[in-house]
Amino acid sequence: MATTTHLQQASKLSSELVIGAYRAMYLSRKLDDKEIQLKRQNRVYFQINGVGHEALNLAAALHLRPGYDWFYPYYRDRALCLQLGLTPLDMLLQSVGA
Repeated sequence: MATTTHLQQASKLSSELVIGAYRAMYLSRKLDDKEIQLKRQNRVYFQINGVGHEALNLAAALHLRPGYDWFYPYYRDRALCLQLGLTPLDMLLQSVGA
């Protein structure tokens, strides 16, 4: 019975929301990959990725309101920050300390 309820709720999601969510999760993963590459090239001193946390962070971000709600992200919350408006450039600049 719970499965039917979840399926009914999922069918209410717009395709625009689903595609946007997928793009944010994909971008989050690609940024992690890039930082790992930079770490191997000794351009980044420290890197901890958020692999596996993308969907949960994105779901949380969809319920938060930037500029209104308070949140305290940590290093595995890349997808959350992307969805709330932080740019990939900002993230890469932070990783190299610029």
